[in-house]
Amino acid sequence: MKCPNCGANIRVRDEYCAWCGNQNTQSGRHVQILRRYREETDATKAELERATLGRVPLFIRLLVIALLLGGFVTLIIIAGTSYEREEARREAGARIHAAEYTATLDRLLAERDHTAFARFIEEHGISVYGHYGESGYPYRRYKIYYDLNGDYLQIVNSVMSLYPYKEGSYDTMDQIVTRIGDNTNYFYKQYDRIIDGTINEDDFPDADALAAIADMEAQIRTIFVTYLGAEETELTDLPGMTDAQRKFLVERSVAGRFGENK
Repeated sequence: MKCPNCGANIRVRDEYCAWCGNQNTQSGRHVQILRRYREETDATKAELERATLGRVPLFIRLLVIALLLGGFVTLIIIAGTSYEREEARREAGARIHAAEYTATLDRLLAERDHTAFARFIEEHGISVYGHYGESGYPYRRYKIYYDLNGDYLQIVNSVMSLYPYKEGSYDTMDQIVTRIGDNTNYFYKQYDRIIDGTINEDDFPDADALAAIADMEAQIRTIFVTYLGAEETELTDLPGMTDAQRKFLVERSVAGRFGENK
């Protein structure tokens, strides 16, 4: 529009002319009309949203929830199916290569390489348990050793996490000590059953596995003396101790070795 005073080009919403400085008499009315238009538009929009939210969103929400749940369930089914297929594939591979795999496992047993044994089992998807009632399962003879191996490695890893121990670590020292005590008890409960001969005959370890188990037991004693500061005389009856006695031994040894951090 043109300024009614000097004729310069100005916008209708400008209250004053930028050229002559006089007031734009038409601006006030335009701004008022524009404000009323915006208010009416906002009011109409709000009314429409209220009217719509009262009916449609409930159905939409239910539909969205149903779609999300359906998608989630589908993903779980797909993931579960994929896992089962992969496990079945790995188990079939372990059966096909049984002669090769058992030869490797026997070598690792003879070498007393407990960590490599556990790693080989995991990497090749070997189950040491077999199926209920199945006879002649090639890996069943490793079952007891494998179970004890898991407890043994947990003891080793927990003890090593104390070196160096730093305040503010993910696990507190009390948690580490509890874990060492628990896994020591798990190990010796199974170990005691071997000594007592109360293990199922089908699961009883062969000579090689028994020798490997004896090696792990000896290493646990060495770890307790070397890294926890336990006295060798305290470990004489380690297998015959109660759970509480073994846990107390661990707690006392750690407190003596790491007293400043305990």
